[in-house]
Formats: sequence, C-alpha cells, structure tokens
Amino acid sequence: AVSAGIGGGGLLVPLYFIGLDVPQTLAVALSKGTIFGVACGNFAFLWSQRHPHVDRPLIDYKTAVFMQGGELMGVVLGVLFNLLLPQVVIIMLSALVLGFNAYKTIKKGIAKRAAETKAFAAPEKKAARPAGAGEGDAPPPTLRQAVALEAEGKEGGDGSTGDGASEAGTSNVGSSANLVALDVQGNEALKKKILAAQARRFQPWAWALLGPMVTFFVVYSLLLGEIFDPDFTNCVVGYWPAYVSPFFFYGATTLYMARRNIAEGARMLEAGIEPVAGDIVWSRKSAGMLVPAAVGAG
Repeated sequence: AVSAGIGGGGLLVPLYFIGLDVPQTLAVALSKGTIFGVACGNFAFLWSQRHPHVDRPLIDYKTAVFMQGGELMGVVLGVLFNLLLPQVVIIMLSALVLGFNAYKTIKKGIAKRAAETKAFAAPEKKAARPAGAGEGDAPPPTLRQAVALEAEGKEGGDGSTGDGASEAGTSNVGSSANLVALDVQGNEALKKKILAAQARRFQPWAWALLGPMVTFFVVYSLLLGEIFDPDFTNCVVGYWPAYVSPFFFYGATTLYMARRNIAEGARMLEAGIEPVAGDIVWSRKSAGMLVPAAVGAG
C-alpha cells in the first residue's frame, strides 16, 4: 500500500471490513493501530539510509514534520466524523476516495512504465549510433527543464507523459553534480553551511518539534478517553475547548514549518542550489496545497 501510494488505510479498512467482518467504524480505528506499527518498522529500516544522489538522509524531515501537523488535525476530524456519521455514509465516502486514488495510481503507474521503458531504450539507441555522432548532444536536463518538458507533455495530451515525464527527462542525469545544478553563481559559504546541515543523519530541530507533537497527542487522547478523569465527558464545560485544542497547537506548528521551509528554499536559491528531482520546491502556493492534502491524509 505504501509503495503503491494509496496509504495503509486505503488497503486495510476494506480488508478488515470485508475480510474480517469488522464494522466500518472499528475497521478505521484498527487500521490506525496497524499503520502505526508499519510506520515504526519503516522508520527503523529507513532512518540510516542516505539519499542516492546527494549527501543527506533519505527521509525528508522538512516535509515529514510539516505534514505531521496536518495529519494529526485530520485524525481529530476523522474520529469526530466516524462517531457522528452513519456507517453507510462512511462507506460511500471511502468508496469515493479509494476510487479516485485507484484512478490516480493506475494513471501514474502507466506513466512510470512509459518513462522507464524510454530510459531503458536510451542506452541501446546510444550504442547503435556511429562513432562521434553524440559529441554534440545537449547536456542532461536540470530539474527546471524536466518540469518544463513534463508540462509540454501534459499539454500535448500524450498518454505516455504526465507524472512520469519528469522522471523520464531526468533519468539520464548521471551524477550529483548534474542533479544539484547551479544556475547562478551562489554564495559559496552559505551553500556549504546549508549542505552541511542537510547532511546530518540526526536532525535535532525535527525531533525537537516531533517530540512535543507526539506528547501532546498522547496526553490529548488520554484526556478525552477519560483515563485521567472518568467524569470528563462532553457534558463538562472544558470538554469542547480541549477537543478543538489540537487545531490551535498543530495549526501553529504547521504555520511555523511552512515559514521555515519557504525561508530555507529562499536561502538555497540564494546559495545557488537547485533542488534535486523529486524535491518539493517550497513556496506559499506549494505549502498551501499541502495543508489540505495532509489533513485529508489524516
């Protein structure tokens, strides 16, 4: 489910509902516990791995911490809707979301297959050329050129382009020097400082935020679960202010991370560092688009 891009809930909820005959509302809750275990296993496997093209961890902590706040807000909304809405409505909404995800996944799979086919065919074409025929070839495309090629492909309506076009355009990029291209002469000292900070396996700032975020949610869950006080129900005056408190706390962390990521993107541009293909180019627009995506994922 993770590798296909549909998420654990999209696979586990129907599996529990149909295969184990678990009610839809309980299947959602059970899937969250399962996903937590899968996430812990994924992190244990990935935390020590490095990015294949640049010197930094494989985990994108900037995006992960940014998305975490929105996802936890989405969990709070999901639990509320799960309690208020009848089961038939939840099933209809799940079918609608999963159907759309299936369409996007199939479309992306077709595009990736076309891109990989083109990439595998490229060495054969190069080997078939006469000697010296490729001396005047253009250099490998940068990320911006790949994005432009992808946009042209989408406008042309060719089914073999789309999400995979950028990957096809960048598949011939063979080294870190090409992947992290410098369009302008940047601030060398700033560049070294940024790259050194990104190369650290342990990112203290990320864990300094993730720790309070997780702790807050654990305390919040125990409070609303009547563990601390069995009489703390929705009839108590302070119940609903406590219920909506995650939106203020996680909203603040999401806003902070948006500003931080946008500022770091500007500093990278100042240093002359172009993002690696697949990185998020942080701006107000991209941050604004990711907020509802994170809430919806939760």
